[in-house]
Amino acid sequence: MQAPTCCFSSTKVTCLLVVDVEAYQAQPDITKPSEHFDKHVWYWLESLEARVGGDVSVVLVLTKVCQCTDEVLSAISTELVERMNQGEKRRRDALRKRIDALESQSLSGADRKLVANLAYRRQHRPDLPKQVADVVLIDSANMRGYGAVPVSDPPVDTTAVQLNGGTTFSTLTSALVKASTLADADLISGTYRQLDQVLQAAARQNPVVSWTQLTVLVKDKLGADVLGRRPRALGAAIDILHRLGSVRWFKHNRALANVVFLDMAWLGDALRRVVRHDKYNVKFDTGVESGLDEEDFNEELNTRLAERGRLNPALLPHLWHELNLRTDHFHALYMLLFEAGICFPLNTSGKDLAVAPLLTEANVATAMFRS
Repeated sequence: MQAPTCCFSSTKVTCLLVVDVEAYQAQPDITKPSEHFDKHVWYWLESLEARVGGDVSVVLVLTKVCQCTDEVLSAISTELVERMNQGEKRRRDALRKRIDALESQSLSGADRKLVANLAYRRQHRPDLPKQVADVVLIDSANMRGYGAVPVSDPPVDTTAVQLNGGTTFSTLTSALVKASTLADADLISGTYRQLDQVLQAAARQNPVVSWTQLTVLVKDKLGADVLGRRPRALGAAIDILHRLGSVRWFKHNRALANVVFLDMAWLGDALRRVVRHDKYNVKFDTGVESGLDEEDFNEELNTRLAERGRLNPALLPHLWHELNLRTDHFHALYMLLFEAGICFPLNTSGKDLAVAPLLTEANVATAMFRS
């Protein structure tokens, strides 16, 4: 959901390396080093190093784990951790040899800069999984391993995956928190940290606030002088928190510039209810004001949306019913569907939208042109 940031609070970057265990098992012989893995994974890591430096944390995530036995999951996890660390050792050794080769010669100014750069790269290496317990095992079929409980009926189990052998794997949430924790919290201004704490506390009661509500909240919690000494200071602070991923503020979108999304989990759940409506027990409710009767509801949900990727906006009150949205919340989320690239208007008459993640080669034509 979150857009790539262009401002970081430190040089540390967190990345996910996602492995489909079902496809991984399909290799002819997984006991032999995979040329595909070695080539593409290390090319990916080296590309990251070249762009953001070596302070990269890599979270290894295995998906579709419920389709494998504990023995297979343990073997694949062990193998991948070993491969990554063996590759890292080869990379460090190669850097050391290159530095030694350069230092054995008479160095020019450019060569000394290159040696310093290589030494820095050798010292600041990617943070890779060190042991099997660092691996994250998840499965979207039953939401195991995510570490957060989305609103659902019935509630789903999202605890960490534990194998019969006793190994308990990290949840995705805990792994991301661990990987993205700043070594030096002072890298972020104290005022911004205070503002972030205030907004996160407010998000528990109100996941979306208007700019007027935000101004009153900041004045009440932080005092009139904080963030008020310079024009647009609050806007600059919110913009930084947006870039850091703590809040979402789409200041360049006129339809969204007056609202700030405070709760990222709530926001992700709201968008997921459109894209993965099949994961929620969405039923027709006569108490929902949408203009649809039960027959229309079933047609819109099960045929036009599920099969054709075509969304009637009248269906949204049903999809978002459990979120208890206010009118302003509903409008903000509706406009966000366009901003996030999830939906786009059809080149036909009417208000129907195409849901981009649901379009396939098989249904794209019907989504565009059929009623």
